[in-house]
Amino acid sequence: MSQKSKDKIAESLIILMKTELFEAITISEICDNTSVVRKTFYNNFSTKLEVVAYIVDRLVNKYSELVKEIHAVSPKELSYIFFAFGKANRAVLTLLSKNGLFYLFRQKFEILLPGINRSVPRNKLLVLSEDDLKYVYAFHSAGIIHLLELWINNDFDKTENEMSEIYYAISLGIQDPPATTKSSNEFTE
Repeated sequence: MSQKSKDKIAESLIILMKTELFEAITISEICDNTSVVRKTFYNNFSTKLEVVAYIVDRLVNKYSELVKEIHAVSPKELSYIFFAFGKANRAVLTLLSKNGLFYLFRQKFEILLPGINRSVPRNKLLVLSEDDLKYVYAFHSAGIIHLLELWINNDFDKTENEMSEIYYAISLGIQDPPATTKSSNEFTE
């Protein structure tokens, strides 16, 4: 019954966040909206922020399972899956962003994405040690998550494919640097 109760409480909070800001929602409202008693709430969660963490965990697990099922073979395919997942979960991600809670999602994904990145075959020319690759994975993980957040804040103004192309172009460094780029010597003078 605990998993079912957790899910009911989480869904109640999501419904309430559609009309109220997270900070204004009370535990009593959450319980009343889902017909669970406060004791049931406190048997499963200590705070309403823990409910949000639970919602985020469900999302992250859902994404992880999706990646395992699809078996992406390139970073470009992986980025498309990521943005398609973002679009499919638009409602919840928008609520997190609107309520200043997106950081919880970002934290969980920054832990998950390096492991997923390791599972995708990397360019054979990239001869970095595993120790050095952790920085590459951290860079890409943070970058794609921030692109997702910007996309959410721009009301999903582009398609999943366009977002994937943007991410891929950035990650390959396809963008030409401006002609007025200073050399490293100019920064130290």
